[in-house]
Amino acid sequence: MGKGTQLVENNIDKVVSFYIKESEASNHAVREAACTCIAELGNKISPDAVRPHVSQLVTALLDCFHDESWPVRDAACLACGNFIACFPDECHEYLSQLYPLFLANLEDSIPSVRQGAAVAIGNLVKTYGTEVEDKVISIIKEWLPLVSEQPPSVDSSDPLHPGLESGPAVFGVVKRIHDNDMDTHSNQQMYSCGSLAPKMKRRGGGGGCMHSDFHKPAQPWEKSEGCIHLLSELSKVDRCRSNVALLLPLLAETTGHRQYIQH
Repeated sequence: MGKGTQLVENNIDKVVSFYIKESEASNHAVREAACTCIAELGNKISPDAVRPHVSQLVTALLDCFHDESWPVRDAACLACGNFIACFPDECHEYLSQLYPLFLANLEDSIPSVRQGAAVAIGNLVKTYGTEVEDKVISIIKEWLPLVSEQPPSVDSSDPLHPGLESGPAVFGVVKRIHDNDMDTHSNQQMYSCGSLAPKMKRRGGGGGCMHSDFHKPAQPWEKSEGCIHLLSELSKVDRCRSNVALLLPLLAETTGHRQYIQH
């Protein structure tokens, strides 16, 4: 055991409190890092040292699922999947909360979020077996064919916003006046370069399972692609391979659709 690991274990109460506090930070990059650090507690620290704190940590991660910043949601999802694998008994009581959140990430508009959700659900199935496997297979059967309902792309230059002008944006007079307002740009909280923290709040006000103003309804192809990632993860689980094999014809049909630019 390295000295760093031993130090964390010797001060686990303070470390856990600090990580939870930082998961509520105003800077979204700090919240993302906190989720990643929480995940590493499951991987790198003695389970006996972390086990008494699992409930606190999972509760903090559940809150991060509702973050407006997708990297935070992604990190929280991966961390929860990791905790399920490391602490199956302690995490079992959170299944009813985690499963719909995993599914929400599986249909997210951000590709890496969908991939992360597939990894987390793969851990879920690997850990709890038939208790969740049947539900997951049912979702795959329901979502894979949805790509056939995807409307054809209209403007290949911008599949998400067809019809918008492709030239540089022209800002109005109000924007230029605002840029020169010294009060607006003085004595304000500073953030790291590239951080969107002032815009990415911990929770949005949009309601729904994600509580985010930025979470839009999933497109059919996004749900289907999420399930393709999920099938890939399930193929790594021995007891799931027979079910995965049965779904291969449906997978082949799904990947044959070419009417949308994202294929």
